[in-house]
Amino acid sequence: METNVTQTDSALWTSKTDKPNPKPAVKAPTQEMDKEAFLKLLLTELKYQDPLNPVQDKEFIAQMAQFSSLEQMRNMGTTIARTASMALAGKRVKAVSEIDGLPLDGIVEAVMFKAGEAYLAVDGKVAKASSVEEVRLA
Repeated sequence: METNVTQTDSALWTSKTDKPNPKPAVKAPTQEMDKEAFLKLLLTELKYQDPLNPVQDKEFIAQMAQFSSLEQMRNMGTTIARTASMALAGKRVKAVSEIDGLPLDGIVEAVMFKAGEAYLAVDGKVAKASSVEEVRLA
């Protein structure tokens, strides 16, 4: 597999060239319940509830409120992480290169996001924001 850094739309990015995988992508099972799974579970609960002892409106509303709060906290966490990554622009960082795994020490030229992950362009190379070990003023 070959990894290249390319200049596109004034932002550095990695591209990987390899033979296409004939197998379709399969989503790995997780322990987390997303919004869709929660709503399916709730609808199933309502569908098969005992007509003589239905779910109380208060319980239903409480479940929806709890899920809504959880979703808002996740969104806030994502927003904070994105903001923190963007704040690295123009700063000197020590990180690990995505391309060759070697240490990088340089100025963050750009911040990019791909599949929910923040990447930094540092001296013409790309590093995950999560690999940053040190941040200094430029």
